[in-house]
Amino acid sequence: MYSTNSQTENKKIMSKLIFSLITFLIIATGIIKAQINPTDSPYYFDGSYVVESDSNMTAISVPLLFYRPQATGTYPVLMFQLGANGFGSNVINRHTYDLFMYHLASYGFVVIIIDDSQAGFPNGTSFKAAHDWFTANIANSGHWLSSYADGSKLVIGGHSNGGVNASALLVDRPTEIDGIVFMDSYPSTGILGIGAHDVSGYTGKEMTLSAGENDPTANKNGYDSFTSTDCKTYVNISGLDHGGFGDYILASQPVGSIGRINATASIRHYLVSWMLSEFKADSQASNELMSLALRPNTVGEFLNDCGTLSNSLEESDYSINLYPNPTKDFINVNMPIVGATLEIYNSIGQHIFTAKNNGGNMVIDLSSFPDGLYLLGVNNAQGIQINCSKIIKN
Repeated sequence: MYSTNSQTENKKIMSKLIFSLITFLIIATGIIKAQINPTDSPYYFDGSYVVESDSNMTAISVPLLFYRPQATGTYPVLMFQLGANGFGSNVINRHTYDLFMYHLASYGFVVIIIDDSQAGFPNGTSFKAAHDWFTANIANSGHWLSSYADGSKLVIGGHSNGGVNASALLVDRPTEIDGIVFMDSYPSTGILGIGAHDVSGYTGKEMTLSAGENDPTANKNGYDSFTSTDCKTYVNISGLDHGGFGDYILASQPVGSIGRINATASIRHYLVSWMLSEFKADSQASNELMSLALRPNTVGEFLNDCGTLSNSLEESDYSINLYPNPTKDFINVNMPIVGATLEIYNSIGQHIFTAKNNGGNMVIDLSSFPDGLYLLGVNNAQGIQINCSKIIKN
């Protein structure tokens, strides 16, 4: 026969086992969602739009390749230039970036690819010619472009040398460009400062996708040079190298230890979520872009200052300190950012508490709640969850 003390001890052990099982089930079923595998991104696969392709060999001095949704509409535009082939190389061509450009078109965008892979001084000559062509034909009711493209949402960008040439156009025509995306690239620093691209006055949107093993310092300096925009994003992808941004094989430009599949999935996640969020006002895409829990686990560093002019917020800015944890009744929440919303959910996902954090320390009374596992979510000013922590009450 068991003694009362033995029965009590067994109940405690059983409670702990049940609690551990509940914790495991919660984590396994995604109520607590860790950073995702890149291929679990909703943007890994093509979008819902049927894509048509076309080309024009004579529009400008170099060919143009087009991807667009089959259905007519008013779609934001990405104008993109290839990276440069090295001397005697031709591995980079108009289809090198299909895994991103064709893919983006399937989410409702017009994509114009500038088929210029020549190295040289990055003065944006082909980009300027392509932009002239775009401006003329979007205003021409007889041209297909006028039935598809939204001239008020023109984004430019490129990989490596292509991105540098995009920044040359940006400097020349800043008010005509609504956003720029760099793939392992940055504005030209010139030669001894001569010919440098001064983008400090640009007020549109900017995103830098950086290869974690290639040149993160230069890419970050490029991102930092945009000091007037109130919406810029920096993503450094761990294990990625220069060749991960295109489908080509070149020994001097490897994909990186991340591998082709995860490289493609990670870049797709951020290119698509950024374009949808910033140029189609897609709230789900904004959540995918910003949420820590929904972030591919290949990301080494993420910065975004949208809505906070010249004040980049890193993950550490939203970090929270919970103590004591586990707790019997009260828990202290220490968090530096003012204006974040704290929400607590129980183990079956029911919302039980909401409060606005005003910075510093906040005390939450859990004494009336049953023992168990709780989730504390931190939402930023836009309502996007950027942190999630466990609270144990026993």
